[in-house]
Amino acid sequence: MSQSQRWKTSAGRSLDSETFNALIAAIPVLQNVPNHLLRQLTAEMLRTYADGGIILQEGKLADRLIVILKGTVEILRDGVFLVSRSANEIIGELGVMDNVAYSATAVAWGTVQVLAIPAALAKKFLKNYRFTLNLIKILSAKLREATDDEAVRLAQEENMFAAFRSHVHPRVLDDLLARGLENYGAPRYIDCAILFADIRSYTSLSLEATPEQIVKELSRYLDGMIEIIHAHDGMIDKFIGDNVMAVWGFAQPARHHSTPVSLARPLRDLTPMRFMPNGPNSTTVEGNHAVKALNCAVAMWKAAQKYSFRGRPIEIGIGLNYGTVFCGNVGNDRKRQFTVLGHPVNLASRFESLTKELNAPIVVGENFYHQLPPRCRRQFREHRNVSVRGLDAITCYGYVGEKR
Repeated sequence: MSQSQRWKTSAGRSLDSETFNALIAAIPVLQNVPNHLLRQLTAEMLRTYADGGIILQEGKLADRLIVILKGTVEILRDGVFLVSRSANEIIGELGVMDNVAYSATAVAWGTVQVLAIPAALAKKFLKNYRFTLNLIKILSAKLREATDDEAVRLAQEENMFAAFRSHVHPRVLDDLLARGLENYGAPRYIDCAILFADIRSYTSLSLEATPEQIVKELSRYLDGMIEIIHAHDGMIDKFIGDNVMAVWGFAQPARHHSTPVSLARPLRDLTPMRFMPNGPNSTTVEGNHAVKALNCAVAMWKAAQKYSFRGRPIEIGIGLNYGTVFCGNVGNDRKRQFTVLGHPVNLASRFESLTKELNAPIVVGENFYHQLPPRCRRQFREHRNVSVRGLDAITCYGYVGEKR
């Protein structure tokens, strides 16, 4: 290449051969490549892309091999960001080597300068072992990066899976795996039982304790409650301080409604759900979410008395309700949670607050009560015209235990 020769880039900018040769000599993939190949590269192959410019288009037949000279390129597939590439890296090589379409789109992030080697010329370079050796080194680095990224992704997924595993009994988790975890968080309406359990006088007692004492004593109690909920096939929705929220019925098929279900409709518009002896709310524990939730609540209430907080036996109040709720993942990419939402959920929390006022360890709503078979209903005392903040007077039921 003559030192006095001048080239024009694709943008029309004049570039002398000495400058172009120096640029080529600095590219790692071209190190030690014979001059007869390097002389076939021209400044017309230089391209400059503004921010957002499409360098390679996914699905288009590979017609050039791209060497990034300056700037950063984002790689996307189906519009989803995969990875970024920067100076001295290669993109589009697999499409050229296999003579297929590009598998991803390359987009300039800021101003980007590249050397675009036509596919036909790139294939000549590939016949040279020096170029091929350089390319193998670059591909090996990409493979290591992809492997490291995959290891990080798998570790993150395992952490997420472990967190979800702690919410449900292993038997329930196996069922979800069989159904497909990708579907478990799909938004839907379900009929379910909801439980709220709260330690009485926890706030005042915690003021007397150090953070270390609170964590130690509260963790011991919560561990016991988790085991009981899992043993009764419940899903732990969340912890709110010492308050535990659990749900039964989340794994059932979605209910389809011809019209949207209002999850915030007033209590007076809620017709109590009646017990169906041959339906999904059967008399068997296995088929009745309300019975499972009640048995769990009783077990939690009895077990809590074996734990202590600040030297005093723990007393808990439990609220139970039943109804149609929204179920699914809520949030955004930064924070997402699988939960249930709706008026029945809010009422269950209110019933928990009534336990102290009604002097009952467990308080349930009308919908929940009517899901129970007669033998279970006999364990409750009716309370009419009970005042609940923000609602009309309601009827609820306080647990009194088995009648002799």
